[in-house]
Amino acid sequence: MKDFEQKVEFKDENGNSFDMIILKEFSHKDKKYAVLMEDKSCEHHDCDGCEKNLVLLEITNDKDGKEVFVKIKDQKLFDEIVAVAEEEMYKD
Repeated sequence: MKDFEQKVEFKDENGNSFDMIILKEFSHKDKKYAVLMEDKSCEHHDCDGCEKNLVLLEITNDKDGKEVFVKIKDQKLFDEIVAVAEEEMYKD
C-alpha cells in the first residue's frame, strides 16, 4: 500500500475544477480504493482550522486503461469499505 500526498483534479456537475489530496490508497477484495481530502484553504483567518471533507472512492480503469475514481454506489459495500479505510488510515 502506498501513502500519497498527491493532488488529483476533479470536475463537478457544472464543469468547475477542484483539487483533492490522496491521503491513502488501499486494496480490499481485489479492488483499489482511496481516501481523499478536499484541498481548499480556510476562508476564515481567525479560526483554528476549518473542517475538510473526506471522500472514499473506488479506483478503477476506464476504457483507455487510465485510472479513474468512481463513487461506491452500493451502501452495504460502502459501509464495509469505510471500516477497512478506518483501519488502514490508522496503521503505523
